[in-house]
Amino acid sequence: MNHPRVIQIIPLGQVFGDDLRTVANAVRRRFSLEAAVMPGLPLPAHTFHSSRDQHDADGILDFLQTRLAPDISRIVGITGVDLYAADRDFVFGYAHMRDRVAVFSTYRLRDGARTPSRFEKAVVHELGHTFQAPHCWERACVMRQVQNIDQLDELSSDLCESCAARIAVASHSIVRA
Repeated sequence: MNHPRVIQIIPLGQVFGDDLRTVANAVRRRFSLEAAVMPGLPLPAHTFHSSRDQHDADGILDFLQTRLAPDISRIVGITGVDLYAADRDFVFGYAHMRDRVAVFSTYRLRDGARTPSRFEKAVVHELGHTFQAPHCWERACVMRQVQNIDQLDELSSDLCESCAARIAVASHSIVRA
């Protein structure tokens, strides 16, 4: 069976070129798959909730799902707007284990020299879910659930052995730590 080898990175709204390059490099390094930066798309208007001044991450995942071709491994959307999910005030990113789409936001992740590391952790974490990796209990594993930016900063950008093995099986590739 021929498995798709491309993860598409789709800018949603205004996204800086340096941010896209950082994410593409993280995808290539961590998943051993091609990262293709696609033309940008406007954020779907129906995902914006003015009472929160945020976009619904689930709505964005639904929007991205309609763009997922069979010959593409995964899609990750990247945006600069604030995101939320059901029962959460905000999320850095979001993905379901049942889908092959993820989204993450740069909105809460910018902090000078820490920015590239935060982007990498966020994109690896969310794409990890799309490769069937749940939240992990290992203290330093990038798949550990985080609730705030300090917890994200404490994480390693590496996968623990168990999560790396799970993703390798799901992706049919070797995941590099």
